[in-house]
Amino acid sequence: MDVTTFDRLTKTLALGGSRRAALGALLASGLGTVLGQLSAAGQATCKAPGQVCRKRSDCCATRCRKEQGKPQGCCQACEGGRLYCNGACCAAGEDCIGGSCTCAGASCPGGCCASGVCVSPSTDAQCGTGGEACVACTAPETCGGGGTPGDCGCPKTPEADACGGKCGQVDDGCGGKWECGGCAAPESCGGGGTANVCGCLSRNTCCGTDSGVCQAQCCSGEAAAGLIVCGGQFSCVPSPPGGGCLTDRDCDSRSICQGRTCCVTSDFLVIDCSTCCSGSCSGSSRCS
Repeated sequence: MDVTTFDRLTKTLALGGSRRAALGALLASGLGTVLGQLSAAGQATCKAPGQVCRKRSDCCATRCRKEQGKPQGCCQACEGGRLYCNGACCAAGEDCIGGSCTCAGASCPGGCCASGVCVSPSTDAQCGTGGEACVACTAPETCGGGGTPGDCGCPKTPEADACGGKCGQVDDGCGGKWECGGCAAPESCGGGGTANVCGCLSRNTCCGTDSGVCQAQCCSGEAAAGLIVCGGQFSCVPSPPGGGCLTDRDCDSRSICQGRTCCVTSDFLVIDCSTCCSGSCSGSSRCS
């Protein structure tokens, strides 16, 4: 009861007014307070889409649309097909559940739900589709990278591209391997010193320019006794007849390189006629 009402009531009682007048004043003051509160509450309550309005402030979250010349209109629906929920328009992809805007599968078909919010389109950090719970993709995977929207995946290097001119196992760009096949003998995969490339070592690669000097990286340990090079065996000295070779320089002074094997030219004595370049020798064990 405010001060003015209280003063009026006390004066009524002091002047000896009737009980009926005093009671009327008391009821009037109480009823006036209640009606005032109801009026204030009514003014504070905004209107949902579709309800009658006179001005923009009548509507909770939308505009009041009135036809020209009409004093009244209707509160418009939320823009973009969004749902109205408890005095507010939900964000795109949200449902009104229990009086609150939240993400749900049916309302977020093109994205995923994270803490009740629709994330659309998905990102690498929040990936998913159909309103499922968002997940984070781990590198090298990306959201949709495998070709399926909303799924974490990795765009693999096509096998044909990865294996072009290569042998053995080659990275596919996504943490896996492509099997690129082997090499035709006498070559081996990486045999020429380049990984995943078919080839074979030359004796000069392992033995330096001086045929009697070995490079430590090639002629050490068991390799020093005889390097396996292109199907033949080389030590870091010129090969004898029957030894492997790539060029004439790989063979000793009696031999030349023929078909990757050192063979003896004519007029040299041999123990084994098969080491002759001609494949035969005379009765004196000289190559013919």
